[in-house]
Amino acid sequence: MKVVINTCFGGFGLSDEAIAWLLNNKGWTLTHYTLEGELADPDADFVMNTEHKSILGIYSFGKWWRDETKLRCHPDVIACLKALGSRVNTRYSDLKVVVIPDDVEWTIEEYDGLEHIAEKHRTWD
Repeated sequence: MKVVINTCFGGFGLSDEAIAWLLNNKGWTLTHYTLEGELADPDADFVMNTEHKSILGIYSFGKWWRDETKLRCHPDVIACLKALGSRVNTRYSDLKVVVIPDDVEWTIEEYDGLEHIAEKHRTWD
């Protein structure tokens, strides 16, 4: 299984160019907030925010925020990283594809945005 992680301090994020690539080449969708504060399309992949400072104004990962692990394994995201290389990164991310065995139950662990994949196990506090 292939999983995309961030390998620097900062946090996981896709560049405007990567988001545009997904919109234009893979048919991903973009939505916005209505005047009532609702998403115009709750199933959209990305959410637009004109106050955000990026070129496209992407605010969040839309439907992916609920289960980011699916986003990290999505074949389109992996293809985007392969196609664009380091241009998928923001100034706060350095994305990399990690290959793990298919039968491993895994989780992404992070410290200040620097991530690694760990096998799930039981923990107690």
